[in-house]
Amino acid sequence: MERPSNDEQGLDAEIYDNLNFLENTDLRGVLDQEAELQYRLSLVKVLHGQYQRTHNPRDLFTAINHAQVIVRRLPASPTDKIEMLNTLSWMKMSAFFLGQESTGRPLLAESIAYARAALNELTATGSQNRKELKMAYDNLGQALSAKSQLDADLQALGEAISCGRQTVDLSETATEKAENSVNVAIRLHLRYRKTRQEADASEALGILTKNIETLTPGSLGHRSSLTARGEIYLDMYKHSSDLDILDKAIANSIEGLQSTPVNDDRYVDNLRFLGSMHETRYDKTLDISSLRRSADCYARAVQEVPHHPLKVDLISHRLLLLRKMADAERSVVEVDCTLGQAQRAFTGVPLNHAKYIASANNVSHILARRYLLSRQVVHFEPLVNHVLKMGEAQNKSSQAMRTGSRLDLKPMQSLQECIGMLLSEPVAAETSGRIFQLFSDVYKTSGPANGVINLYRDHGPELERLCRPGEVADAALEDSRGLTVGSTSQTGNVSTIARRPKNPPRQPPDPYTDPITGMRHLAMAPGSGTVILSMEGIVRDLMGYDPNEPDPRTQEEFLLREITLESKALARETSEGKNPNPRLCRVCRRIEHLHRNDDGTISWNTKLMLPHGNWNQLRCRASCQTQCRICNLILSLLAVDPNNPTQLHHRLAKIDPEVQGTQFEFQELDNGEVILGVKYGLVPVGALRIVESRNRDKALRHSGAPTGDEAYALLSKYFSWIMNCEIRHGKKCSKYLSDKRCQKPIPLVFIDVTNHCLVRATSAVKYFALSYVWGGPQTMATKKSNVESRFVPGSLAEQNCHLPQTIRDAMLFVSRIGEQYLWVDSMCIVQDDTEDMERDIHRMDIVYMMAFATIAAAHGKNANAGLPGLRPGTRPAQRTASLSLSPTPEERENKFSTTQEVMLTTTPSPLLFALEATVWETRGWVQQEKMLSRRCIFFTSNWVYFQCGQDITAETALEGRPTDRHEATRDKSPRLQENPLTILAKTGLVTEQQRLFRAFEAYTKLVDIYVCCELTEYDDIINAFTGILGVLEEHFAGGFISALPTSALDLALLWAPGQKMLNRTPYVTNPKDSEHHKKPYFPSWSWAGWVPWVGRPGYRLFDNLQPQPLPTPMIDVFCLHHHGIFHSIMARGTPVLQHETKATNVSGPDFGPSVLQFWAETAEPAHFPFITNGSGWVKPEQLSLRENVHTTTSQAVIRLQDRDGRHCGLWYDNKNHRLWWAGERQKEMPRIELVAVSRLVAERICGPYRVEGEISMFDGRYFPDDGEDGGVVNCLVVEWYEEIAARVTVAQIHSRAWKGARPRRKHIRLF
Repeated sequence: MERPSNDEQGLDAEIYDNLNFLENTDLRGVLDQEAELQYRLSLVKVLHGQYQRTHNPRDLFTAINHAQVIVRRLPASPTDKIEMLNTLSWMKMSAFFLGQESTGRPLLAESIAYARAALNELTATGSQNRKELKMAYDNLGQALSAKSQLDADLQALGEAISCGRQTVDLSETATEKAENSVNVAIRLHLRYRKTRQEADASEALGILTKNIETLTPGSLGHRSSLTARGEIYLDMYKHSSDLDILDKAIANSIEGLQSTPVNDDRYVDNLRFLGSMHETRYDKTLDISSLRRSADCYARAVQEVPHHPLKVDLISHRLLLLRKMADAERSVVEVDCTLGQAQRAFTGVPLNHAKYIASANNVSHILARRYLLSRQVVHFEPLVNHVLKMGEAQNKSSQAMRTGSRLDLKPMQSLQECIGMLLSEPVAAETSGRIFQLFSDVYKTSGPANGVINLYRDHGPELERLCRPGEVADAALEDSRGLTVGSTSQTGNVSTIARRPKNPPRQPPDPYTDPITGMRHLAMAPGSGTVILSMEGIVRDLMGYDPNEPDPRTQEEFLLREITLESKALARETSEGKNPNPRLCRVCRRIEHLHRNDDGTISWNTKLMLPHGNWNQLRCRASCQTQCRICNLILSLLAVDPNNPTQLHHRLAKIDPEVQGTQFEFQELDNGEVILGVKYGLVPVGALRIVESRNRDKALRHSGAPTGDEAYALLSKYFSWIMNCEIRHGKKCSKYLSDKRCQKPIPLVFIDVTNHCLVRATSAVKYFALSYVWGGPQTMATKKSNVESRFVPGSLAEQNCHLPQTIRDAMLFVSRIGEQYLWVDSMCIVQDDTEDMERDIHRMDIVYMMAFATIAAAHGKNANAGLPGLRPGTRPAQRTASLSLSPTPEERENKFSTTQEVMLTTTPSPLLFALEATVWETRGWVQQEKMLSRRCIFFTSNWVYFQCGQDITAETALEGRPTDRHEATRDKSPRLQENPLTILAKTGLVTEQQRLFRAFEAYTKLVDIYVCCELTEYDDIINAFTGILGVLEEHFAGGFISALPTSALDLALLWAPGQKMLNRTPYVTNPKDSEHHKKPYFPSWSWAGWVPWVGRPGYRLFDNLQPQPLPTPMIDVFCLHHHGIFHSIMARGTPVLQHETKATNVSGPDFGPSVLQFWAETAEPAHFPFITNGSGWVKPEQLSLRENVHTTTSQAVIRLQDRDGRHCGLWYDNKNHRLWWAGERQKEMPRIELVAVSRLVAERICGPYRVEGEISMFDGRYFPDDGEDGGVVNCLVVEWYEEIAARVTVAQIHSRAWKGARPRRKHIRLF
């Protein structure tokens, strides 16, 4: 062993001599066993102490090696053995904290084992050694606590808490007890985070408060107690949103900070924690003083600890807070003060730091805010100068890293020159106003930095005329637009060559942008054929907006404008003698929704229907002094929570802003009643109804507190839905989705709601299943310890068993409609029986398919939410509004002199729309429960729905037929998301390709729905889909591998990623390691192998496949090879081989169980660079939903060009791997390749869609759709890690461009 250098911390020379002696000498030939062990024992003690002083890992691991020898050879000497077991446990745990998760797990397991062995020795010998006993409990508690966090193991955490209490009991002094009790409190806090049991939080707070009172202020234990108490308060606030609790957390942190020395390692962490809580308080209250306090915390951290390693991160976050402050401030003076702080802080960010651009961008936002408030060109100039410096800094960074990704600064330099020329003389108000208008327009869409960059490029001629009147600036402008098409980049192994050709082809203009006005053309609404037209002029006139006034920039300014306009309108209409209705806003008064008929009755005004405004306009009008009743009813249809309409429904919020807005259509119910249908962004959201004596029973459901006859009336309604379906709908609703899977009844356990116990029966009995949100561990679930007792009649009665409210309500529902059996997963599957769980997970499809109906508890966030409407007071009353309609002067002449009271209400929201606002709909397990069920009874927060294979019913009418003849002929938007599994039930004579297409279409739709959902346990990604796979399996020969169908593997591999995703399982370089890994392995080539971060994966390449043939495979066979098992998967159209066991004659190394191997054509990405805009930026095009073209998703594509600059394909964007323009990434990049999977040739190849319309796959002027040279090649983009590769994304390249890249054949190994 070499001696350390003089300046290296570690062992001294004498100890190194001893270690060298041990390594080079056979001690058993020199010393007897006892002497050898004593020698090693002394070394372990020295090394152990040395590590605690210097934290040199060599000392720790050397000590561990010797200690393990001692424990193996030590004779039965209890004292030494117990001491060494405790020491080993402590050292193994220390080594765990030094390592990575994959290498650290065995160390943690050994730490736990050594601690238990020490306890066993102490128990077996009856030792009263309190010190060693305390150390054993302490080690075991620390290790189990770490395990609980690593594996989400509540049982380990509970044992860790017990160990902590034992440690406290064995402590001798009050101070020692207090310091050790902090660990107990921290573990209780951890359990509270997982279970939300208030008792844990209360006990932890009690322990810490007592410590704070007992321990000396400023001591380590005192400070630790304060920190832990603050974190508990903060978690309690996050759970309850109680501002008083947050204030306690802040006060606690302030007290802890005051007692923490500046030189303490935790001082800066405490300041950051306090700052984050002030920021949280601002987010809750919008109190700007909280934001200032937060920024001050970060300023103190930088000022008082100037050499902190995270100094730049602290400055960067402070700049973000200052930007928020500037956005909230209302005067130029205030923003000026904030800007001064930001500029001083920004000087501390080095030019080459990764946070430089983000920090500079925050400063640019503050500069822009000042300019937008002042509208003075003198304040615009500093913004231009700052953005130009940002661009210069970015170009310097690109040059230093040799990425070649550079900004063209000429437009900004020209703009700087223009503004400088303008400020050389007094600026005319008209000029200043026009420049402000131009900038504010680009600022809204691009932000400050890109706004400055785009301003001159988009409005150069006008700016030149404004700033240099009388001069001709066209030549300068043209010069500034001399933009490069490409660049050369060399980053690691990735070569990006985008040479500019001598005569580059002109890229075709954007077909969806008007070349004169610059306005977008939006796509027609699918199905309805509705053309989107700009009605801005009509809307502005209707709203009363002054065209000469700029639009408000904040919600507060918007509301102030509405209040002002409302007041003026009321005063004007009153002075004109119009008697304005005080319960309606000016817009509703002008539109006149309601009409008085000749017979004196009130109906909807069918003669005039105008646009009604978007979400923000509705909210402002509903909040004005009139508190418009109609606007409030419409808001309740648009909101996530109809009872508290403060947030627009998620689906509506994603609609393109130009399409967002309220539209009306008249609908007729079966009884002839006309209702006012409401759409938002062309999406139906419900309707308004006039409530009269003749329709009161049908328009209004019962209140939220049904009692007596009302409760039985509700149950009677639910029962009638079920009986009507069972008797009248026949096979369509009674048929199973898979007769093969449901051919034989399976044994199941049910809840007998009559005898209040568990019973054993089969799936042949008539039973109901419950689908609900667990919301955390189910403490009352069935386990091995209680399963037998629950078969005793009465064991599940309310007085004997405290079940979650949802389960209790489901039992009540089944009982009251006269049925007996209910299946609930947490009650009918033994949750801690691995065999039981594994069996039932793989037959979940049978359970839900054979259930007579599924009760869907779509309300609430956990199992205690209950079923609204089943018990008194469990749901709010139906939304209604009353209006007093006074007669107009004309109506008075027609003898209508009295004021009439009119009641309005809303219909239930469409079922899918209502479900999308629930937590229940977001859960992964729920999707298969919903898809597999023959009938569902949905309990939402406000309504109960019934859905079967024939119809959807609610407590009042859902919608009617459009009265407009043209509207009635259009395809109606589906009220319920189509169940893709029903595609498989279609019969008829079809070809093998059509059958495969139909199955694959159902599969892709199911995956697209499922990946949008969430799972509590990431590892359940396939388990929660197993039921659906069970139904699909009979339609795909060969079954599934990692959730992909083997008979269509070349198609299934082509899923498109979300914009950012994380590997669900990191690759294990040693295949043997994976066998000891307790968690399942998910490969990168399956969508199941990734955790969505921004956006979700999905099969976007097949959005428009139906009119086209399936692509032709370009891969002959896929193989998997592991432990001598060789699995071949042949291309489509050939038989699928089963697993075949061979000896060791399979060529190539064994890379693991899920490494997919095949031969394929490959090409370098350098042949297909991204197409950039005029400034050299890559501009992804956001894809829209295939169900609603005007709704933008987080998925995007980037256009690719060949070496001649011609658009030749699409890259499906994955932000993690924009490798060709990855100048911001400083580490060396691994090799990237495109791998050809299949080729599609058709008469017309359709591209994906964005809001404006179809995105062309390639430039048709140079690349044909069909023919020998036509079509596109579907590619996987892979990233190489030495001999194996990970799937990154997909791309589509035109066949001619692919051949031009001269692809080569290569053996691919995908993990």
